[in-house]
Amino acid sequence: MVNNLRSFSTAKEMWDYLKRIYNQDNNARRFQLELEIANYSQGNLSIQEYYSSFLNLWNEYTGIIHAKVPKEALSAIQEVHATSKHDQFLMKLRPEFEVTRAALLNRDHVPSLDVCLGELLREEQQTLTQAVMAQEKLSSDVVNVAYAAQGKGKGKDKVQCYCYKEFGHIARNCNKKFCTYCKQSGHIIKEFPTQP
Repeated sequence: MVNNLRSFSTAKEMWDYLKRIYNQDNNARRFQLELEIANYSQGNLSIQEYYSSFLNLWNEYTGIIHAKVPKEALSAIQEVHATSKHDQFLMKLRPEFEVTRAALLNRDHVPSLDVCLGELLREEQQTLTQAVMAQEKLSSDVVNVAYAAQGKGKGKDKVQCYCYKEFGHIARNCNKKFCTYCKQSGHIIKEFPTQP
């Protein structure tokens, strides 16, 4: 490339030459990016992953658009694109973020995209925490069901020991424990003093 530039005596002539040779019309890429942005949505991505991918698409798109805008109009175009970027990002979120999206859009002054991202990250963390707590409660309920069966005909609030079929306690609290190793009562094989 340097050899090609040796024939030019000024930097302007070099830049003009480079522009003629390497500057390609980006209409096809601009169209492709507009299509990708229109079809892009959060899907299974986390908020952070969605945000990063969205910004990559948007920055490439605005780079192409802003390159052809005269300097006098650039700030106005950038302001319009900032609002559009904000709206596009919020529109493509999963339905579970609808309440947060509506709260952000219905404020007197719509916050910046960074502020929106912060609130969405907090909402996502809260949702994940609630899901973990619900899973733990479900696991706890499953364990309790495994240890106790409802007494038939004895009242719905009575529990039954599955080992001795007695009501009022569950197997792990049974006082009639029997060791299958030493054949004595009062403990189970797991609690045997010297493990077999």
